[in-house]
Amino acid sequence: MWDIFEQPFTLLFAAILTLFISVVNWMISPLKQSLYLKAGIGAAIFLAIAAFAFDALVDTDREKINAVIERAVNAVENENCTAIGEIIAKNYRDSYHKTKKSLIYDCVKLLSEPLVEKTVTTTLSLETAPPQATTIFTVRIVFDKRSFAYQNFNRQMFAKVKVDLQKQSNKEWLISRVEIFEINRQPASWKTIKN
Repeated sequence: MWDIFEQPFTLLFAAILTLFISVVNWMISPLKQSLYLKAGIGAAIFLAIAAFAFDALVDTDREKINAVIERAVNAVENENCTAIGEIIAKNYRDSYHKTKKSLIYDCVKLLSEPLVEKTVTTTLSLETAPPQATTIFTVRIVFDKRSFAYQNFNRQMFAKVKVDLQKQSNKEWLISRVEIFEINRQPASWKTIKN
């Protein structure tokens, strides 16, 4: 129903188009069309206000998914496994972790000591077909100077990640699968990290 609002400028474009048509119509016949011009300007203003109102009031699936990914990245950056657990679906499963519990166990083990200083993400793609969605993004992880990764490997790491999400009955999105495609532009997987 709200698909039209996935693109935030749809109604704004309609407002500009309405205004343009009204002005052109008025230019062709200025005396007879002044009422139409006023109506067109009124409609354009209404559409512009509606565009901003809908954008402010309606959270689209795309916005909700981006918010979940942002929460996940922030939780890793803050080394907060509880926050990670809140956005993971009960039926989580990936190529290494068979359950959500297994993922959270590894998370606690990995993030129990300082690891991440900051992260920077770039979304490459986002496909939604509710109740499923898939996003692929890159993340640059800058390691904490006290971490084993910084001291034994590199100051930073680049990873390309695929995340599958599921829309829940409460209309919220949760992460159902995370797969690692690349680390430092080399093919990788969960097993690469675990070994």
